[in-house]
Amino acid sequence: MDEPLERFWTDAGRRLRRAIVDRRAPWRTPTVASLSPEGAPTARVMVLRSTDPATWSVTLHTDQRSDKRRGLLEDPRVALNFWDPKAQLQLRLEGIANLRRDDAIWTALSPAAREIYATTPAPGAPIAGPSEIADGDAAAAHANFLVLDIEARSLDLLHLDAPRHRRSRRVKTASGWAASWVAP
Repeated sequence: MDEPLERFWTDAGRRLRRAIVDRRAPWRTPTVASLSPEGAPTARVMVLRSTDPATWSVTLHTDQRSDKRRGLLEDPRVALNFWDPKAQLQLRLEGIANLRRDDAIWTALSPAAREIYATTPAPGAPIAGPSEIADGDAAAAHANFLVLDIEARSLDLLHLDAPRHRRSRRVKTASGWAASWVAP
């Protein structure tokens, strides 16, 4: 493979790994897009929890009561957009979502992170005001917690740089990842 192209992708992998351990890393909070249960496009910012550089797969956490979960059960296709404004670098990842329970990941969460999944009413439920949000119990929180694994199928990496932007695409094939330069 062309050496500059490989370096381009090596840097992207390094940025994803950094986002797992550095709360200030720009790629820590990608925009995640999927379809709602009604079939409408919907996007939200989520926190990246882990990544596998060999497969370009990523993991996030979600609440089993959310519309996001219902939408992904109907259509598991998902897209993520990572943006680093300082580096002028964007990574778009398209893949297939898989929802699962994982007691080991739950146990490793901080008490503050666990509390997020205990609140009532459920995410997206209409309320009169913030004072209606209540803390729930630990058992309810554990039952509401889901791991969202995304198996990458295609990647698009764009570097906005004068005098010429650079863009590359990677597509997962039966024999691995095929990478090529594409026009920006």
